[in-house]
Amino acid sequence: GSSPSFTVSRDTVYVDNPQGSTSEFSVLANSANWSLSESTPWLLINPTTGNNTQKISVLAASRNVYGTPRYATITASDPNFNDTTVVVVQRATTPLFQVSPSEIRLGGDSGSFTTFNISSNLQNWTISKDSSWIDVTPSSGSFTQQVRVTAIAENNSGAERIANVSIFAPPLTPQTVMVRQDTVWSIGLNENRLNESFILYPNPTNGELYIETDADVNVNEIELAVYNNLGARVQLSKQVLGSNRLLINMQNAAAGFYYIHLNYKGKQMSKKVSVLGQR
Repeated sequence: GSSPSFTVSRDTVYVDNPQGSTSEFSVLANSANWSLSESTPWLLINPTTGNNTQKISVLAASRNVYGTPRYATITASDPNFNDTTVVVVQRATTPLFQVSPSEIRLGGDSGSFTTFNISSNLQNWTISKDSSWIDVTPSSGSFTQQVRVTAIAENNSGAERIANVSIFAPPLTPQTVMVRQDTVWSIGLNENRLNESFILYPNPTNGELYIETDADVNVNEIELAVYNNLGARVQLSKQVLGSNRLLINMQNAAAGFYYIHLNYKGKQMSKKVSVLGQR
């Protein structure tokens, strides 16, 4: 008879990303006892055993939802020959790579943190930062994750400072998140560095927070903003009780730390306040 032969018609087979996509290759043989094996959940082949030359159907049992191709290996075996392989490549879906929000804010003290989200169907992305006063965790990852940004140094410069966090997932365009850190004179921490023109009390508070100023400072000239510990601005009501006294109503605020950001004639400061919640 003929010389024994056993091979495959293609070493690589491609299927599209939708579920049910198919392709084929052939076992080319005059052998009476060959078999095919694979251990990939998303791949089905038929037949898995046979003799002589036959066409093999390859079917994607599930959709490839990732923004990168995925791979499987079929091993063709015959007792009288060395194994040979066929690589199956399922094509990628449209890549998704989004970062939100594009700007976040930290309180001025060390340890203040906030988060942003990476929405992705990619298997690899990395993060870099351009400033040493922040820590970013994780620095690399895959798919959709939440990323935490923490201030590892207090900002006592008297002015807001900015850092940039860049997220890379080649070949897609890098994304950037701007990090702003307030300057701080912290209530209850380093009180000797507070501007003596302002007094904020009680701290901690159950909901009513008062600001009192020196006689030459009018509370109507103060620009006021309140941020939670994640850097999001909180809308709270305020009431002027006189030219030198202001009430901030925090009774509906969730328990936790907040930053009261004051701007008086171009001079800025952030004061940390603990809200205990209603009893």
